[in-house]
Amino acid sequence: MLRTCAIVSSQFLFSALFAQQLAVLDIAPIEITKDNVLTLSKHFREVISVKLGEASMPPEAIRTVLLGDKVNNRWCAEKWCGEEVGKLLNAEKVIVSSVWKDDEMYRINGLLIEMSSDSVTQSHQFNFVGEEASLFTEVEVMAYQLLSKPMPPELSRQHEYISERSLALQGITERRTRLTATLLSTAVPGLGQFYLKRFLWGGIWFGTELALGSAALSHYITWRNAYRDFFEFEDMYLASTDVIEIENYRNEMLDSYDVAKNAIYRRKEISQIITALWVLNIIHAYFISPSTEEILQEIEVKFAHDPIRREFQLRFAIAIN
Repeated sequence: MLRTCAIVSSQFLFSALFAQQLAVLDIAPIEITKDNVLTLSKHFREVISVKLGEASMPPEAIRTVLLGDKVNNRWCAEKWCGEEVGKLLNAEKVIVSSVWKDDEMYRINGLLIEMSSDSVTQSHQFNFVGEEASLFTEVEVMAYQLLSKPMPPELSRQHEYISERSLALQGITERRTRLTATLLSTAVPGLGQFYLKRFLWGGIWFGTELALGSAALSHYITWRNAYRDFFEFEDMYLASTDVIEIENYRNEMLDSYDVAKNAIYRRKEISQIITALWVLNIIHAYFISPSTEEILQEIEVKFAHDPIRREFQLRFAIAIN
């Protein structure tokens, strides 16, 4: 009888102590070692409790429930599992999450489950290619996202660095940059070079095409005026009865014809040069687009200076364990 009362009292004390609290379950590992994911889980909880000021249940109490007969599941990453554990813990909210290493890709997922409505109120998903040490930053980002807290500038900058570097490592940045530069130079000669910050080349291509275009326009205007003059002299030639005037008008007609013919030839010649240079400008923009290695170097330089602290910092990776 006393033993039964003690059990009931301990259960009541457990429920009263942890009621209305947040249960943060260990991050479920997929192709990640148990020791590493427990280190990440500890860091995840520290961020929630220390940096975000959210009270959460002790991990030992949660693990006791997870290892008990009612759950029989060491790791929990799905909504249904979080709901079951949340009911056993009498928690108000439950956070379940997972980290999956898929070849070179790390996939982070998290859910915030509201027990009163059995619904997911916040979710987080982020995939990146990079060092395993970056998981510390990303689980911290996940904590801010799931609890709807604004990220501090330094954390946001670290997240941006990991995201940009991931895109570069996958070759996505290289392909996007090359495609954008090529399309811009197709639209306007030199524009792709300006996009790539090759301002000298951009100025050369744009200036050359502009000069040639102006020359072609000038020859077009010359042709149009000569063409008009030719018919005016022809009308006067046909209407005149004076022999000298007829001869003069005829000569003017021939001169106007020669001018028009020469203007057409020059305009076609310049148009061919413009077309050839336009194509060369497109090819040039394609081939001078930076490689993945160059993009990675640019990212390192870009994020080496901390605008918040106004200082340069050295970036390096450390092992997660």
